[in-house]
Amino acid sequence: MYAVGDKIVYPMHGMGYIEKIENKQIGEKCADYYTIHIINGNIKLCLPVECKAEIRLRPITKKEEAQRILSDFETQEIDSNITWNKRYQYNMDRLKKGDMESVAQVVRELMTRDVTNGLSTGDRKMLILSRGILVTEMAIVLDWDEQALAEHLMSVIRNKLEQK
Repeated sequence: MYAVGDKIVYPMHGMGYIEKIENKQIGEKCADYYTIHIINGNIKLCLPVECKAEIRLRPITKKEEAQRILSDFETQEIDSNITWNKRYQYNMDRLKKGDMESVAQVVRELMTRDVTNGLSTGDRKMLILSRGILVTEMAIVLDWDEQALAEHLMSVIRNKLEQK
């Protein structure tokens, strides 16, 4: 169980913190609920404590893992031979998974595609969502400015493409 003030990540929404835990009665059932403040988009969610595994609520990524993912951004290749509908479903599945590495894969692939081929409207929306989720968590974990981190990621992609 998380405590008030704990930093967490909720897949498809991003990083936030537990604002409060309270017991609520809904119908005839009483249960504890987290009130979560999601940083990206300034959203508040109320989620049942007993369902945290089902909804994949997780603690924020450790600093060492975030540093590894950042360095992987420079080295990992993408699969550019996948159709748009399979790519969309594959990326959606990775975002729902919710771990930083999966989100980083979506961001890396869509940023690369954006520079090389441009993006469809659906891909652009997914890039905006996934980049916001990734950058918010990574910036807090690594103590970076969000804008500087987003610019760094783009420069890594551009440099990687120029070297090919």
